[in-house]
Amino acid sequence: MAIDICEKSYEYIKDGENFFITNKDQNYVEIHPLCYSLEGIFFIGINCKIEKFKTLTFKILDWVENIYKKETNIFETFDVTNNQFLNVERTDI
Repeated sequence: MAIDICEKSYEYIKDGENFFITNKDQNYVEIHPLCYSLEGIFFIGINCKIEKFKTLTFKILDWVENIYKKETNIFETFDVTNNQFLNVERTDI
């Protein structure tokens, strides 16, 4: 079941991007839920020896790291439609 959930996550990866949508209603990538999702995907990749899950995790973490290096900040929410980070407060970070 966990492998099926990880497979399903690929539906939320925007074509050509190294992230997946965590909020379909607003077309946002929310960094905190994204990191929790990656924790699960990576765990399944390691324990079930599924290389593509580990690779996906590293690609997305590279995207987050590049944001930090460019912005010197990790913003909470990325608006995919407008290709920009929103400076909004989230209560779960």
